[in-house]
Amino acid sequence: MYNKLPVKLSNFHQQALLAWKLCYIHNFSPHKTLLWNNMNITVRNKSLFFPNWFNRGLTYILSLFDNSGNILSYECFMTVHDFPIPFKEYNTVIKAIPTGLVHLVKSHILYNQKDTKESALLLDGISIYDKKCNNKHIRQVFQKRDQIRPRGRSHWAALIDNINWRKAWLLAYKYCIPNKTKEVHFKILHKIYLVNSTISKYVDIPSTCSFCGHEDETLIHLFYSCELVQKFWSNLYSHLNNTPINTQSFNLKDNICYYTDSNKSKEYIFNFFILFTFFIHKQKFMSSLPTLSHFLIEVDSLLKSFRLTSNAKCDRFLKLYEQFFCNGSDGQV
Repeated sequence: MYNKLPVKLSNFHQQALLAWKLCYIHNFSPHKTLLWNNMNITVRNKSLFFPNWFNRGLTYILSLFDNSGNILSYECFMTVHDFPIPFKEYNTVIKAIPTGLVHLVKSHILYNQKDTKESALLLDGISIYDKKCNNKHIRQVFQKRDQIRPRGRSHWAALIDNINWRKAWLLAYKYCIPNKTKEVHFKILHKIYLVNSTISKYVDIPSTCSFCGHEDETLIHLFYSCELVQKFWSNLYSHLNNTPINTQSFNLKDNICYYTDSNKSKEYIFNFFILFTFFIHKQKFMSSLPTLSHFLIEVDSLLKSFRLTSNAKCDRFLKLYEQFFCNGSDGQV
């Protein structure tokens, strides 16, 4: 099949062509055989297409046959379809139809019901011509049929109990935060954030932690279990809760997924700060330790930009922030 083509096809395009050929073979029905652009109905090795026939709705080969399976004569054809055409044009179409195809159609008419009604093209029950069948609908249909389980989901589910994944995925969209902050959060959730233990397999660099320099830098170690990172999270927790240092800290679920609390306003505020695992990412590449003082300076700078921004998310956060964590008129945490 491929040798007859004027170009050499790649393996992928050969497979695609074969797939379409199989679709044609397994869905072939004589009475629905098209007259136009049909490789079997040719004149001098060229397929036919007459616009005036097509515009009259004469699309299928069945329109050239009577109820007994015989090809209509020139006069009968013009009478049945009320379509005057030159005899030469009609004769060209009739002569182009192979004898084998004529017999196939005839036997089909005699022993089967003929129905040339075109099948409706539906996508999940909605016609592709309907305005409801937009890009969003098409994307949702394919997402339902080919659901891909994120690689990080099974990894974190084995370490953390009762994760509300919808809440985890959508957390970053609740706040007006830089895209880079969201990117780091999503990379951690999907377990595609590159750490030294992974990079060292391909590049000649040490696999040890960028902060402590003792243990291998894994995803959990870098953002949670490293003693220097733990100190940062503990100090932040104590600062936000106004409790003594090193008495309590965030757990793994808080740091990786989201923070939960019966007080929804407090939960909303705390999750904003936890999303800034980006700060740890930033300190790693700056070869600097994550400290609370540096973090609060960055947060204060971000809050100042919030106050200059007309945004509903910023307004909501500032309102709750001032209720819970604002000390003094300078607005610092």
